[in-house]
Amino acid sequence: MRVNLEPELVKEKGKVKQNETMRGLKRRVAERARAELPEPFAGWFAARGWHPHAHQLRLLYLAGESRDTLLIAAPGGGKTLAGFLPSLVDLTGRGAKSLTGIHTLYVSPLKALAVDIARNLGEPVAETGLPITLETRTGDTPPSRRQRQRLIPPIFC
Repeated sequence: MRVNLEPELVKEKGKVKQNETMRGLKRRVAERARAELPEPFAGWFAARGWHPHAHQLRLLYLAGESRDTLLIAAPGGGKTLAGFLPSLVDLTGRGAKSLTGIHTLYVSPLKALAVDIARNLGEPVAETGLPITLETRTGDTPPSRRQRQRLIPPIFC
């Protein structure tokens, strides 16, 4: 099943008036996207002058519906944030007091990819003030850190 979160905007795009610029249409699409994205994420996108991609909003919607989803997007298309946005939104809604144990586990075939993803997620987590921890664990993780992760697990691993 294909879900389109912005049917009115898709219809409007086909009916752009001659005197309306594409910039105006893009601004309205961005405003609509921000309205569908919960805080603090809408503010984070806005502060950077960004708006979420349609596939990021669709993935968030489908995750909320407990739907399995496969996302295929071009490099630099926001796949990492799309994939983790449902977890971040869920954690935000739970509140800091209920955040115990691992919420999201990402298994990567490459150590470098896991490090890149942790770095890319660290920025929005820190800038939105989410009370969660991100850590990686590989074959090179020292035993002391592994022990600490068992005793005090990060939220994202």
